[in-house]
Amino acid sequence: MTKLRGNAKIKEGIEIMPERKPSLKDISITKKPSARIQEFIKETRDTITTHDIDSREDWLTKMRIARNMRQGIKRVSDNPYPGAPDIPLPETDKIIKKQKPRFVLAALAGKRFMKVVAMEGVQSVTPEMKEAAKRVNMAMNFVFQNPHQEWLQKLTLAADNFLEKGHCIFKIV
Repeated sequence: MTKLRGNAKIKEGIEIMPERKPSLKDISITKKPSARIQEFIKETRDTITTHDIDSREDWLTKMRIARNMRQGIKRVSDNPYPGAPDIPLPETDKIIKKQKPRFVLAALAGKRFMKVVAMEGVQSVTPEMKEAAKRVNMAMNFVFQNPHQEWLQKLTLAADNFLEKGHCIFKIV
């Protein structure tokens, strides 16, 4: 008679072990990668770094000049004579001042700032899920309409950063 280990089953005289869930111990690397792989990773990382710096250099220079212009820092030029002032035309400021109200008012135009809905997915939507989504919707709209959050000032600053840099990240808490 054959003894079985754990949950093993016998099918046609062959012992079949039950399927095991993969563990982190199964996929951890116990030995160091070869020198060839390490060299490849190092070369790839260096290539990406130099390409990233080269491709961003012009953009960073333009951003630095634009930021200095917005802050009122004067540039000095050697044309037509050394030390000649390079008088900037504040075109960026004009565009930002014109477009900022549109961005802010687009976010503040409605009575509700957001809409939370329970969506069909892996499981069907129950009435409890719909009720929870409705409560979350009301709570989030209350938070955004609360004057103590200073939402208008934060949104104005975010729109300014977006128009200046092309993106903005902000947190309301």
